[in-house]
Amino acid sequence: MRLGIISDIHGNAVALQEVLIALEDAGVDEIICLGDVVGYGPHPGLCSEIVRGSCSLVIAGNHDRALGDIEVQGWFNPVADSALEWTRERLDDEDLEWLLALPSEVPHAEGPLCCHGAPGAPDDYVLTARDARDALLASACGIILCGHTHRPMACDINGRRQCTWLHWCDGDVVPLEKGHRYLFNPGSVGQPRDNDSRAAYMVIDLARQEASLHRIRYEVGATQRAMRSAGLPEELAKRLATGV
Repeated sequence: MRLGIISDIHGNAVALQEVLIALEDAGVDEIICLGDVVGYGPHPGLCSEIVRGSCSLVIAGNHDRALGDIEVQGWFNPVADSALEWTRERLDDEDLEWLLALPSEVPHAEGPLCCHGAPGAPDDYVLTARDARDALLASACGIILCGHTHRPMACDINGRRQCTWLHWCDGDVVPLEKGHRYLFNPGSVGQPRDNDSRAAYMVIDLARQEASLHRIRYEVGATQRAMRSAGLPEELAKRLATGV
């Protein structure tokens, strides 16, 4: 079983389509989305349609939940808030209903726990090895998959509860060792924030017991032009080119 893992698409259909082509070429059996299908980007309806048709499991991100939860939206900065209002106005009833019905956390049938932020805390950011350790100790699952930070991350914890930050860049492969538990973040498809503008995704090969991170270029300019044409905040378009 090979699982493709994506997250934080944020309405960027150009990046999403390139990633899905790469996952098809990789021969994955299923694709899991860890949330934030919409928000920031210019293609909320198209991304919702594509994800519904491509992913076996989709988790609710904070931007997805904020469409129907004023309390969640209240945490947004003015730029994110403006983009969310724009997004809400352009989603049809079917897309909105689907997004608002997404679960916040689900254990996959093959074992990994899928969430957006941290286990039991969908809005928390797992940014440090200590955050990863706390998340791993909060769950008995052997693998935790999370998004939200827009930054790829890989950590493992052994039987002595020591958490190790693993090297996790494009093409890196992490062997899944017995007696260890792992937390992975695949990074962002549509709005990376790790100084790399390329879309990010990961593959877990359960037969080979390994996980790999991948980056792929997409036509950033096409998404930027669509954002500017739509009147979305300029800083959201600019950051796509720098990955910050």
